[in-house]
Amino acid sequence: MIDSTPISLRSILIAVVCIFVICAISPTNNYLTGAAWIAADQFSIGVVALLSLIVLVINAAWRKFSPDQALRTEELVTIWCMMAIMASFPSSAFVRYFLGPIAGLTYLATPENEWKLLLQPHLPDWMFVSDLKVARYFYEGLPLGLPIDWGAWAKPVLFWSAFMLIMFSMMVFMACIFRKEWLENERFAFPLAQLPLEMSRQPEGRELVSRFFKEKALLVGLATPIFIHTLNGFHRFFPVVPHLPLWLINMDVYLSERPWSAARSLRLNFFPSMVGFAYFINLDVGLSLWALALLRRLELVAADALGSDVGQVHRSIGYEEMGCQLVLVIFFLWIGRTHFKKFIKAVFSGKAEREDNEPLSYRWAFLGFIATLLGGTGMLWMGGANSAIVLGVLLSFCMTCTVMTWLVVHSGMPFVHGYFRSDQVAHVVLGTRRIGPATMTILAIPGAMLFRDMREFIMPNVMHAFKMSYATRLNSKHLLGVLFLSMLLAAPLSLFFDFRLLHREGAANSGGLAWANNVWLSSVSLNEVSTYIGQPKEVNGSGILSMGIGGTVIGFLLLMNYRYFWWPLYPLGFAASPIGWAMHVIWFSMFLGWLCKFLLMKFGGLKLHRAARPVFLGLILGDCIMGGIYTSIGLIVGESYNVLPI
Repeated sequence: MIDSTPISLRSILIAVVCIFVICAISPTNNYLTGAAWIAADQFSIGVVALLSLIVLVINAAWRKFSPDQALRTEELVTIWCMMAIMASFPSSAFVRYFLGPIAGLTYLATPENEWKLLLQPHLPDWMFVSDLKVARYFYEGLPLGLPIDWGAWAKPVLFWSAFMLIMFSMMVFMACIFRKEWLENERFAFPLAQLPLEMSRQPEGRELVSRFFKEKALLVGLATPIFIHTLNGFHRFFPVVPHLPLWLINMDVYLSERPWSAARSLRLNFFPSMVGFAYFINLDVGLSLWALALLRRLELVAADALGSDVGQVHRSIGYEEMGCQLVLVIFFLWIGRTHFKKFIKAVFSGKAEREDNEPLSYRWAFLGFIATLLGGTGMLWMGGANSAIVLGVLLSFCMTCTVMTWLVVHSGMPFVHGYFRSDQVAHVVLGTRRIGPATMTILAIPGAMLFRDMREFIMPNVMHAFKMSYATRLNSKHLLGVLFLSMLLAAPLSLFFDFRLLHREGAANSGGLAWANNVWLSSVSLNEVSTYIGQPKEVNGSGILSMGIGGTVIGFLLLMNYRYFWWPLYPLGFAASPIGWAMHVIWFSMFLGWLCKFLLMKFGGLKLHRAARPVFLGLILGDCIMGGIYTSIGLIVGESYNVLPI
C-alpha cells in the first residue's frame, strides 16, 4: 500500500467557496457579457484562473506572513479537483441544455409542428412544464414583481436533476473501473493535468511561489496571449485600436465553387492555449488529429465531385463514428484483458490484489455502475419508455463516454465533440417504427440535455482528478468522497443561478447562446422526433453499413499502428470526429502546436523539447489568466471580450 495524505477540511471549504463563485457568475458571464465561458470544455479556464489567484496571491501572502499555515501541494490539488468536477455543471454537460427541452415542449408547440398532438400525450406531466404561462415566463421573462412559480417547475426539475446526477455518478464509477488500466498499466500521459500539477508544486525554502513561475521560458509563453488579448480587449472597447484576430482566415472565401465548396466551413484559427495543448500530444497522435481532419474534408469534396449527396455523406460519417466507438471499446477490453480479468475475479470473489490504492473497491465500483445504469433505465421506464431500448441507449452512451475520455486523457484534447447522439443508435439499428412514439419522445429530452453536446461531460475530469491524486499521493478514497460532494453542491447552485437569470431576462432574449440553447436546440431535437412519429422509418440499412465501414477502418488503423512502427496515422485521429465542431475550430491550432514540437525535436532533440516545455505551458496559463481578467471586467461593466471563442 502506498502511503497517502488525507484531505484537509480547509481545502474542502476553500473549494466550496470557489464552486459557489463560479456557479454564481457563470450565467451572467456566459449569456450577457460576451466573455469566454469560465467553466467550459475539458480544461476550464475559470478553474485555472482561480487556482492562479490562490497560488500567486492568497497562498503567496500566506507563506510570507505565516509559512507554516500555507496551503500544501495536496490541498491545492484537492481544490483543483473539486473545481474541475464542478466545471461540468454550469456549462454544456448539465445546465446549458437542461431547462429548454422541459419548458420548450409547451412554449414552442404550435399548430404547425403539432407537438401537442404528437409529443405531449406520450409524456407524464411530471416530466415537463405543462403550464403555458409558466413556460412563457421562462422564455420571455418574468413580469416585474411576479415571483417564480417554483411549484410548476418542481417535479420536472427534480426528476431530470436526479436522472442527470445518476448518469454523472455512472461516469464516476466507470472512471473507477478504468483508472488502474489507463493510469498505472498503460500509463497514459494525461497532458491536461500537466499545468495544474506544475502550479501546485511546493515552493522551496522560504520562497513564496514555486520555481515553475520564475522560469524565463514560462514568461515568454505568457507574454504571447497576454499581448494578443490585451490588444484585442482594447479593440473590443475602443474599435480604433488595431487587433490581432484569433479567427485568422476564413477559407470559405476560396472554396466558393463545387466541388471544393463541399469542404466548407473551413477556418484557420489561432488559439494560444490550443497550440500549447497540442505541444504535449505525441507527434503521431498530433499528426493524425489535424491530417485526418483535412482528409475528411477532402472526402466530402470527392463525394460532391462524384455526384453524391454531401448531406448523406455527413450522416454516414456519424454512423461510421458509431461503429468506430464499438470497435474501440472492444479493443480497450482486449488490450486491458489482464486488468479486467482481475477486476471480474474481484467482483465475484470479493478479493483482489492491491486494491488499497483504488478510490473504490472493484466490487463496489461494479455494483455502483450497475445500480446507476439500471437506475437511469428505471427512471425513463417509469415515464413510459421501453426499458430494453433505454438500456441499450444508455449502454451506447457508456461506450461514447469511454471512447471520448480515452481521447482526452490519452491525447490531451481539451475540447471533444461527438458527431452523433446515443439515442440515434436505436434509430439506425431498430428503426423508429419499432422504437415507438413514447420511447422516442422520452429519449429526446436526455438526447438534448445529455447526449448531443458532450464537450464538458464529467468522466475525463474524474480521470484527471485520479491522476492528480496518484501523482501527489493524495488519499484517493477521500478524494472520491469530495468529488461527489462537489457534484451535489454544483448541481443545485448552477441550476438556481441559471434559472434565476433566464427568468429575469427571458431565455429567448438573453443573448445568442441562451436563444440557441433553449429555443433552437430544443426545436431541432423535438422536431426530429415529431417527424419520426409522423413518418416512421424501418431499420436503416445504409446506416448499419456505414457503422460497419467505420468499425473496419478503425480496426485497420489499430492493426497497422500496433504491428508496424512506421505507420504514420494513429487511430485516435479517426475517432476524434474529424469534421465535428471541435476539430473544425481547433485543427489549425493543433497543427501549429504539432509543427513546433516536430521542428524542436528534429533540430534540438529531447533537450530542446524539454527546455521549451514551459513556453507552451505559458501559452495555456496566459489564456486562462486573461480569461479570468475579462470575466471580471464583464461583470463590472456589463460587456467583455472572449479570449477563446470556440
